[in-house]
Amino acid sequence: MRVVKEKLRIIGVDCPACVYSINKELSRLKGIIKVDISAVDGTAIIEYDVDVVGLREIADAIRRAGYDVEKNHLTLTLPIDEEAIPQVEERISGLRGVFLCRASPVTKTAKISFNPYSISREELLSELRRLGLSYEEVSAEKIKTELEEKEERKQLWVLIAFALGLFAVVYHSVGMLYKHPPLWEYRGELLFAVATVVLALSRDTVTNGFKSLFKLTPTMESLIALSATSTYLISLVVLASRPGSQEVFFEASAGVLGFVGLGKYLEARIKSRALSLIKTFEESQVSQARLIINNEARQVSVSEVRPGDVIEVKAGEVIPLDGVVVKGWGYVDESMLTGESRPVYKSEERRDPVYAGSTLINGYIRVRVTRTGEDTVLSRIIEAVREAQYIKPRYQMLADRLVGRLTWGVIALSIGTFTYWLLAGETLFKSTIFMASVLAITCPCPLGIAIPLATSLGTYISIKKGLVMKRGDVFERILEVRRVYFDKTGTLTTGSPVLEDIVIKSNELSREELMMLVCSAERRSEHPLSRAVMSICESTGMITVEPERYDNLQGLGIVSVINSHQVVIGTERLIENMGIAVSDEDKEEIAELSGRGYTVSLVAVDNTYAGYLVFRDKIREDSRELIEYLRRKGLVTGILTGDRWEHARLISRELSVDEVHAELTPEEKADIIEEKARSNEKVMYIGDGINDAIAISKAHVGVAVSNASDIAKQAGDVVVTSASLLSIKELFELSKAVMNKAKTNLAWAFIYNLTLIPIAMGALYKPLGVMLMPEQAAIAMILSDISVVLNSTTLLKHLGRAHEKKESLT
Repeated sequence: MRVVKEKLRIIGVDCPACVYSINKELSRLKGIIKVDISAVDGTAIIEYDVDVVGLREIADAIRRAGYDVEKNHLTLTLPIDEEAIPQVEERISGLRGVFLCRASPVTKTAKISFNPYSISREELLSELRRLGLSYEEVSAEKIKTELEEKEERKQLWVLIAFALGLFAVVYHSVGMLYKHPPLWEYRGELLFAVATVVLALSRDTVTNGFKSLFKLTPTMESLIALSATSTYLISLVVLASRPGSQEVFFEASAGVLGFVGLGKYLEARIKSRALSLIKTFEESQVSQARLIINNEARQVSVSEVRPGDVIEVKAGEVIPLDGVVVKGWGYVDESMLTGESRPVYKSEERRDPVYAGSTLINGYIRVRVTRTGEDTVLSRIIEAVREAQYIKPRYQMLADRLVGRLTWGVIALSIGTFTYWLLAGETLFKSTIFMASVLAITCPCPLGIAIPLATSLGTYISIKKGLVMKRGDVFERILEVRRVYFDKTGTLTTGSPVLEDIVIKSNELSREELMMLVCSAERRSEHPLSRAVMSICESTGMITVEPERYDNLQGLGIVSVINSHQVVIGTERLIENMGIAVSDEDKEEIAELSGRGYTVSLVAVDNTYAGYLVFRDKIREDSRELIEYLRRKGLVTGILTGDRWEHARLISRELSVDEVHAELTPEEKADIIEEKARSNEKVMYIGDGINDAIAISKAHVGVAVSNASDIAKQAGDVVVTSASLLSIKELFELSKAVMNKAKTNLAWAFIYNLTLIPIAMGALYKPLGVMLMPEQAAIAMILSDISVVLNSTTLLKHLGRAHEKKESLT
């Protein structure tokens, strides 16, 4: 046991109730030995076994209680390779006082969150130097801006390289096979100029390829670089030693890099689309808050608010930052956080937590801010989505590994071919030609575009079908799914309650008279159940009157006076508190409905029980067909919801879902998914709210539906932009077609290469006098590219079955 004592400052603590909530969450962690928290300023001394629990887990537990810990952040550039990232993160996260280290292979940076009460910034930098890490401090915003600008420039250069490479190949092919184009007698010099420009525009590919080769870990870029530069250099030597010679093959070099550039461009377009969605989301967030200074509210930018500051929120406003209520009360719409359509009562007495993005429906609250900037859930999810754009499909990584091994074979074959023909008595030039042909024919350009082209076309088709892919490996991951979990509210259901029945229990009031009183009483309320009532009132043309008196009782219901009649609508508790008698038979009837998942509001007129209203969450019309399709595929279906068990069971019975889990927190949803993952069961999760964001991000495939919160959309691997859930059915069918096409592309590329390599080596030269020139080898390679492109375009037949796109992603 290694016991560590850590001093923290917990933000938002100002009462014993706060301390109790935090202690309750920390007590659930193993390894916690002692906790001492000051209710005055939030200072905490925590003793824990560092071998059992870490500082990050402690901070996460405090966050679950609705608070946060004060932390500082450090962003550094580190010269790290992708394979070294786990070791770097582990080494830095293991330092005392460090909450979390996240390193990025994309930006070559590490973001470190640390506790300023146990380690200073200077001490942390000293520890990094002791670990042997070289670094440079830089702002996160600068890194993000530079990365976006670099990506935009790279896309432009790659597209130009493809255009020039295509020109070189077409120019040479037309001249060789059909008719000499203009300047044909100077084709060597012309193609030299084109190839030189393409080589310069593709310097990243060439440089990275040779770097990997020199490290003895060649990748696909290594073979591309080797093939393109060898044909370029051999042609350059020929052109320099024999001016005017046309026995050059610069078009092979330009074509190789140009077609690989096409694959890179298509991949970049997918990434830039997803990243633009993230940028739009960031810009759409609440940017202003009213900061309380000397008991007066002042409008400020959200970026100016610090943890511990107090802000005010009025009815109808979106809460701009996470925090706890320190003054006032109100009903908060957290439907995108909990999945529960009914507003949640928040008050200062209980120091209830509130979250950015939720809406205060009525009331007035002051909130002590606990999380801002990079510490918010939104910022963490946005960063994770940014990194997700750079994940390669596993089939692409397999191709990279195969090409890495192939590279050594190609180098050996080319050297062996050169040596063989030289020893066989052929000239140096002819031996070099054989070697160049081997390098040209074995260029993995078809392998480079085989997977990106299929997935890019699949992505294009998916958009037309009402789906947006946000990972490069979504199509293959979907085919591995064996279990599909749904959120209930807003996913399988519409998310809004509907009035299903009105039961009259009074002999003195007709249905129309009771409905007139109910509609008049509900007209002032913004509660979802009231809106469901008013929807029926308006659709039936019910005439209503202005209440003479109206009282909204927190968490209970409303009391109103209509035409001198007292009308009470609300919970059974409200009716009982007002001394209104309800028979045992009626109570059993109401309890039976509640047990089946319905919501019941009781109605009393003039202190006499008059009946009740029955509400339910309406099931989406396409939910049943989708679940039937999934079950026919042999997939297990289930519901994970924060709603009550009664409501969840009602929906699961009607839709014939295999299993149901209810009354879950967002973390508990994620825990269920992770538990399945540990047993190697691949789960798809489909949801729509903030409460689903964690589960969506943890799932093997996370899907956010059309009405999803922005956070859920950013966390999802797939966003359903159409109004129909049946787009998910299309997703499974399209994924199967895309991956079949990717596999056939990959297989064809390998078979084509392996077949032509012996010919390029000169296997037919002695018996038949057939010699494959490097430019012919390049044309053969390009024909392989064309065959891959044509095979991939057959995916477009799926567009004929695409659903009409009815909504656009915002």
